[in-house]
Amino acid sequence: MARLVAMGGHGTRIDDTPVASTLWSALRKRCWPALWVTLMLSGCGTSVRETYINGPPGTTIARSPGSVRIYASGPPAQPHTDLAILEVEQTHGLNEQGTTLMIDRLRRRAAQLGCDGVVVGGIRERGGYPPDSSFYLLDPGATTLHGTCIVFRDAPPA
Repeated sequence: MARLVAMGGHGTRIDDTPVASTLWSALRKRCWPALWVTLMLSGCGTSVRETYINGPPGTTIARSPGSVRIYASGPPAQPHTDLAILEVEQTHGLNEQGTTLMIDRLRRRAAQLGCDGVVVGGIRERGGYPPDSSFYLLDPGATTLHGTCIVFRDAPPA
């Protein structure tokens, strides 16, 4: 039977008996794969960060994501305030879902901030470890979409 053994100020350990060793072996075989998958998937995904650069010209309230306009070829002519810089990062590897998902996440975050639109500033690719590397799951690289969250000074364009 397994028993706990004091280790002189260094905590305790399970006595190295056949039962303890079998128990540890079973836990290691069943738990490590689940832990490994959890750790790997927790680093994957698409995340959005914002950095505020100006205060809004008035009060902003959250809005529906469908009402946030995306400007890809430059800022609109209507007077506006640049409220925040948004960065959407999508991890490569198991998560590559493309620009459509990134723009959707950008639009959703801008809506939460109360922005009228987002001016897309560019896309940057960051390479990670090559797919045949044993470190690929730790850093497969990422794509980052940059945009500026804007608030119109007057009513938004029709």
